[in-house]
Amino acid sequence: MTFEIIHHRGQVQKAQTAQGKIVEREEYLFVPEWGQFIQCAPYEEQFVYQDPDNTIGGSAFLCTCGSAAVVINPERALWV
Repeated sequence: MTFEIIHHRGQVQKAQTAQGKIVEREEYLFVPEWGQFIQCAPYEEQFVYQDPDNTIGGSAFLCTCGSAAVVINPERALWV
């Protein structure tokens, strides 16, 4: 059995989706329902992107870690 170890330096800027599409890191993502751009959290190894496939029933925003991303409206967030 062989393993591949991925080494990278600095922030990851591009990734490939499971469907083979290339997505790029963006500082802001547009949320059509709110009519505004929302700033992305500055993670080093992962980033949030808009699903290029627009899968019906799927999340509009995904993380390169493989899960659905959480996008909150900063104007309506309840900070405790």
